[in-house]
Amino acid sequence: MDDIEAELNIPQAQAESESSEDERIQKTLKPPGLLHVCRESGFHKSVRLCLKAMRDAMLHHRWQEAAQYLAAYSQSLEDSTTQKQLIVSEIIWRLGTEILYHHPNSKLEDFNALYERMKNSGVKNYAKICLEHSFHLLLNGHFHESKQQLSVAASWRYGKQSATQSLLLKLIHAYCGFLDYFIWCMKRSSVAKVGEMMLLSNREMHTYFRQASVTLQQIISQPGVWDPFILSYIDMLEFYNDQEEALNVLQNYAYNKDYPANPNAHVYLYQFLKRHNAPNIKLIRTLKVLCSLVPSHELILEYCSLLLNSDVQEDLQEALGVAMNLLDYTSWKTNVNAWNCLMNILKLLKIIIFKKCILYEMKNQIAFVVLKLTIIQDQASNGERPIYSKIVSEILFQIHDSEKNGTKYPELFCTNNTKKVQFFFSGCSSFYTGTYLHKRRNKDFMTPNLEYDRPSFFMVTPLPTRRLVLFIDSRLAGLQPQC
Repeated sequence: MDDIEAELNIPQAQAESESSEDERIQKTLKPPGLLHVCRESGFHKSVRLCLKAMRDAMLHHRWQEAAQYLAAYSQSLEDSTTQKQLIVSEIIWRLGTEILYHHPNSKLEDFNALYERMKNSGVKNYAKICLEHSFHLLLNGHFHESKQQLSVAASWRYGKQSATQSLLLKLIHAYCGFLDYFIWCMKRSSVAKVGEMMLLSNREMHTYFRQASVTLQQIISQPGVWDPFILSYIDMLEFYNDQEEALNVLQNYAYNKDYPANPNAHVYLYQFLKRHNAPNIKLIRTLKVLCSLVPSHELILEYCSLLLNSDVQEDLQEALGVAMNLLDYTSWKTNVNAWNCLMNILKLLKIIIFKKCILYEMKNQIAFVVLKLTIIQDQASNGERPIYSKIVSEILFQIHDSEKNGTKYPELFCTNNTKKVQFFFSGCSSFYTGTYLHKRRNKDFMTPNLEYDRPSFFMVTPLPTRRLVLFIDSRLAGLQPQC
């Protein structure tokens, strides 16, 4: 076992030759080393250190020091390598705008100079820089200069148009229409002038409306998320009382399956319908879709309120589920309005359940009660008025639903020959009680000439035995209650 070569029948000469060959190969192999060594020049090293120092100054909000490093770093644009020029120009563009934005002594001219230099340094970023320059001018109130920058960017072409350039040009075209809308708003605010100036302003205003509407209509007809452009177009349509077109645009933006799911589209549609006093069923339908997309949206409380005011019973159950789901979110757990909404829903559900139980008992157990009472008339002497000690009448109590002041109450009808007296009674804390107090010389009840020494009453109460007990004052009837 110790001699492996002998066991494998390998000759000794062959073994020695193999070992010598391995040694020869190891001697010929060179030790590993770096094949590509990056030899950094002094200029590139200075540029790298300058960029690092500028980054540290920005992180510590030393903006004046960062501006000095930026001026030194701009010398790297003289690098002859094209790829490095593109990288350096984008770095100067991004960091330069950030530094100028936070610099205490920066001016609009400094921004304009930086943007113009960066446009000529990197042609591939020309359209993006023009778009950002337009935004900066727009924030400073220079609408016409901003529109000019967008017009220049829209006409820019470089090489073969790629998909990215196509999307960028589409966005630039959209913001051109958006700026036309801003100028239209400025003209609208000055419409209050009278005479020829007002007529001239209206003409200019309508011109910008046509330009903006054509551009925005082309943009929003393509699938995408176009929230600011949709709002601009709807504002102009509402100003010219074209509510039908505005509604069609919003419905297409919200319900078109080619567009991505966008909760804001349903919010805009709901706000438009609410402004124009749309029926509650349309508002509920719109907010229902919004609730399915964003169950914790701030409009969900309005959705619950609309469901509570609905006459459909299923809407109340839907409101309960929506309110319970809303309170599961952390942002709503401490909201008092959300808990009050849930409390109102539970109160309505409790009333409906009680009413169903009451009506069921009345319908199946105490639908009709007939009492037959007798009257004895004592003729008085000397021409005095007769005294009625007992009453002869047939009283029929029938229970059904009625409506009073928009609220449903059970109703009692008391018939005395051709007379009918109507009584209302409502729920109490225990279960159900109705009470009526007779007034002195009440001519609407029983006999017109009947007088009472004290008030009489009756009370209707469903008992556990499901029997209706009618109490009639003994001075009025002189009889025991009958059921």
